[in-house]
Amino acid sequence: MDEEKQTKSLITVRIELFGTARTVCSRRHVDVELPERTRASEMAAALAEKCPEVLGKVVLEDASGLQKSFIFNLNGTSFVDGEEELALKPGDFILLFSSLAGG
Repeated sequence: MDEEKQTKSLITVRIELFGTARTVCSRRHVDVELPERTRASEMAAALAEKCPEVLGKVVLEDASGLQKSFIFNLNGTSFVDGEEELALKPGDFILLFSSLAGG
């Protein structure tokens, strides 16, 4: 990860995987370290680092975000839209599923 991320306060967040993401990673979830103030692009890159099998299938080849047919959701209550900055707290979790077929 880049130097800017290393200077930010990091927390561990669980990314729950559904559908294709779960299939290609062969697991239900991935725990990643993210800055407390983070964006979807950072979540996608952290996921790709832990589970490189998602590259090109779920995460863009350059790990800069999700493929168009996938979406992140914070705590099951709000969708993460583009480069909106999130304020994560310990205990938060991210859901990742297909936006086309309900996951």
